[in-house]
Amino acid sequence: MSLIRSQYFIGGMMPDSANPVQQSPKIIEIRPFKGGWQGYEGSGVQPYWTGDTSKADAIGCATARAKFGLGEIRVLR
Repeated sequence: MSLIRSQYFIGGMMPDSANPVQQSPKIIEIRPFKGGWQGYEGSGVQPYWTGDTSKADAIGCATARAKFGLGEIRVLR
């Protein structure tokens, strides 16, 4: 399992909405699923990608979703 930690800053300062004291980190798992890759954020939030770039697409989407706060992206093999 590889791990990507993501924490983005706006204008050199962390926005209040991203303050880890105020909210728990979002955990997104990227895992193989039926010949493609699935991003799992929670019940009902499970996008799925297929094709040659499916793993990169899943990681890109997870990175975009995690950038609004403290997030952890777990890529499972």
